[in-house]
Amino acid sequence: MTNRINAVIVTLFAAMCGIAILSYSHQLTDPYILPKWCFTIGAGCLWLTVWTIAKLCTNRSCFNRTWAGCIIALLCVLEAVYGITKWEGWSSTGIKGSFDNPAGFAVCLCIGIPFSLYFNKIVKGKQGKIITLLSVLLMTIGVILSESRSGIISFFVMAIITGYKKLTCPPMIKRSIVSLSLIIILVGGYWVKKDSADGRLLIWNCAWEMIKDAPLTGHGSGSFRAHYMDYQAAYIEAHPDSHYVTLADNVLSPFNEYIHFTLNFRLIGLFLIFIGTGYLWWKNRNRKDIDGKVAAFCLYGIGIFSLFSYPFTYPFTWIAVLFCIATWIKPLCKFIFPNSYKRLLYCCFVIACGIIAHKLYERLAAEYRWSGIAYTSNNENLEVYEQLIPILGKGPYFLYNYAVALRDNKNINKAFEVATTCRKYWADYDLELLLGDILKTQEQWEQSEIHFKKASNMCPSRFVPLYYLMEIYRESGDKKQARNIAHLIVQKPVKIQSSKIRLIKAKAKETLKQYHTNDNLP
Repeated sequence: MTNRINAVIVTLFAAMCGIAILSYSHQLTDPYILPKWCFTIGAGCLWLTVWTIAKLCTNRSCFNRTWAGCIIALLCVLEAVYGITKWEGWSSTGIKGSFDNPAGFAVCLCIGIPFSLYFNKIVKGKQGKIITLLSVLLMTIGVILSESRSGIISFFVMAIITGYKKLTCPPMIKRSIVSLSLIIILVGGYWVKKDSADGRLLIWNCAWEMIKDAPLTGHGSGSFRAHYMDYQAAYIEAHPDSHYVTLADNVLSPFNEYIHFTLNFRLIGLFLIFIGTGYLWWKNRNRKDIDGKVAAFCLYGIGIFSLFSYPFTYPFTWIAVLFCIATWIKPLCKFIFPNSYKRLLYCCFVIACGIIAHKLYERLAAEYRWSGIAYTSNNENLEVYEQLIPILGKGPYFLYNYAVALRDNKNINKAFEVATTCRKYWADYDLELLLGDILKTQEQWEQSEIHFKKASNMCPSRFVPLYYLMEIYRESGDKKQARNIAHLIVQKPVKIQSSKIRLIKAKAKETLKQYHTNDNLP
């Protein structure tokens, strides 16, 4: 009976991991990340409920960690094969497999490499070594083809950590080799895509300003999305000649999980995380079993990846981290959870899973209903938007689309109200353009000008905010300012040429001719 229960629980765990890696739904407005989270949480609630009930009934361990580790490795190998088969040559983005971004694909494979060592625990001898070598080779190729610098750096750091223990040379030479290898990797990663790396330096610089403004209290959950672009706009406005001006763009992530965590939960929260992780590492430092080694190896990789990207955007990373922490914390469970409280704790797990499953069903139903009316503005669909506010009303993308639909339906006052509410949760270039356009429609020129200038400072390489500024100056009768902006548009260098930019430049030239300037136009 115990073996059957174990098989069911491991199968459910495999389903949860497979969903976290492979699931997507084009019936949702976000076809990749949101489905992965929703479906994974649902599968996780089912897995935890079955595991808890089995634990209550048998009072035995009903989860085979070895098989679970092999499942993680196998799924990562399948993801690597899937991504590699979609490779079409070197590009500016790299392969992304079943994820929305090469970073998600790369972190999945970096997680899978340590777990591939579990194959040796199942298949002994030469056969096991061949399987392990092939799986690691496939995932290594996948990481390289993803062109994710975070993934490549993480992979090589894990390789250096592994190789360090196997080197037989004197300690001084070993440390020199490791230090030189790390310098080459970091410098090479910087120069491969220098503009992108400089863009991240701008993000970290502005994020540091956010941390300095609230080091002890933090900015609260979701603070990066709510405030970062304001800080970037302020930096560009204060440093208009900076070389970062051409690199600044719309930013959704700080590309560093430690900065992200600090902004949300203060420096004290980050300090406590490091203390807790350090304590677990200290307690497990002398473990010789493969479980402990693989857990440490996996957490090293995720920790390095987190310095340069956003691995915790994806649920599979959370599954791997929780799995590794559970492996480390197992010897301490008797101290943390005395037997007298375990049954009560398990009952709370089941109740919590039921509540989460109910909330998840409501959220998914609302998301599917919204995806059916998104980007439309007739009266019936506006009523649906209003009905979904209790569930989705704090989602910035939902509020933004609702405001756009209201504006297109000529409901200007309500559109401004919704867009203003959205601004509390989301500082964004497109949202500033929307607010400026709504105010422009109401002929509130000064307020509209503020938002268009903010949008221009957020993304100074864009032409659209300048075009809108030129238009409001023309409509308000300020010919001097309209001429100045038109001249700026004509002289502004183009980062990426497009038909829209050519049209904007043509209209700027027409404006200069209309106001009888004598400028020599290029």
